Amino acid sequence: MFTIFTKKTNSSKYGKHTFDRYYKSWKNAKDEMDNEVNQWLGMGATIVWEIDRMNAEKGFYEYQTDLRLEKDGEVYECSFALVDGYFQDNND
Repeated sequence: MFTIFTKKTNSSKYGKHTFDRYYKSWKNAKDEMDNEVNQWLGMGATIVWEIDRMNAEKGFYEYQTDLRLEKDGEVYECSFALVDGYFQDNND
């Protein structure tokens, strides 16, 4: 099992980009995500949506924060999310 920390950004100046980082530890990924969210908030971003709950119906935990930052006439949007991953081809 591993955790994927996904960061999606969008702006008219730079376009859309997605960055994935893989962590062995949910805690390490969550700590890094919380740190980056706090950096954006420190620059004046606002939270437009967030979720932090176990989705029992789907069987996975949802942890996501979407932010919006207006700076120098530009609008930047960023979505941070953690996703659990599992290797399906492990025959060991």
